[in-house]
Amino acid sequence: MADVDSVMRIGGTQVLRNPKLEPLELPQLKRFSPAIFAKTPIEGVSAMYGHINTYSVIKAMQDSGYEIVEVRQSKRRDTEAMDAETRMRFTKHMLKFRKSGNIQKLLKVGDVIPQVVMLNSHDRSSGFQLYAGMFRLVCLNGLIVSDSSFVEPIKVRHTATMVEDILQRSEMLIKQADGVYAVREKMLGIDLTPKDAVRFAVKAIEFRPPRRKGVMTPDTLLEARRPEDKPNDLWHVFNRVQENMMRGGNELTTGEGHRAVSRGIGRIERDVAVNSALWELAVDTLEKHGKPVKKGKRVVEEI
Repeated sequence: MADVDSVMRIGGTQVLRNPKLEPLELPQLKRFSPAIFAKTPIEGVSAMYGHINTYSVIKAMQDSGYEIVEVRQSKRRDTEAMDAETRMRFTKHMLKFRKSGNIQKLLKVGDVIPQVVMLNSHDRSSGFQLYAGMFRLVCLNGLIVSDSSFVEPIKVRHTATMVEDILQRSEMLIKQADGVYAVREKMLGIDLTPKDAVRFAVKAIEFRPPRRKGVMTPDTLLEARRPEDKPNDLWHVFNRVQENMMRGGNELTTGEGHRAVSRGIGRIERDVAVNSALWELAVDTLEKHGKPVKKGKRVVEEI
């Protein structure tokens, strides 16, 4: 298992991230996420299935100046006869990369820095996917900015090993995602009225996975966790809603009037879906306030 200080829990999912944002080391990856190192796919895949070795992509990314800063790995929830330890060698996993460099130097670009978010699996639960992302330093929280209207994610079916091609596309993804800084500046320039902020939060609640306990309210999502997040411009409203929804830990009230605590969103597929939907909502809100966003070109057709 990875060092205890490096593992946190979001919802029911364990996340590996060094507390001081240092890059993750190979021994940590091996202990935490065995699926990264799978040399073959799970038994029973078709002859047409092409194995994309995650570790080969990692090495290529590192050679090009990227470092891994976060890892998540899904648990298999099915009832196959295969034992749990064996299944974990093939399950879906998410890795987040940033360009190498001292984090104090990266602070100079603002409170967000670009990331590449990579998804892969070796059990047919996911194709190989790359998303543009941003890491918000003030709260150590990740955003995904890839979506159909801004930066198109790269999705590759498991039909061939394409490490070199994937690396080139990662560079294209990062270059397009650099435009997020201009979008951020536009969002900072839009002050939302209290009613506008509530409308944003009400819409965001629709993206939240259903829970059996606790009623999520707009006020819960709009709550600021730190003084610097209190401004009511679109950027800070978006970040407050995103952080409260993704990290959880907010007090709620059940339908019966009992107290409960919101759970964070840790599962890989939900993290991607909710993050992307919230970014789309923020961009749509920006455009409704007369600040059009230059749409990103499609990076590549799905293969």
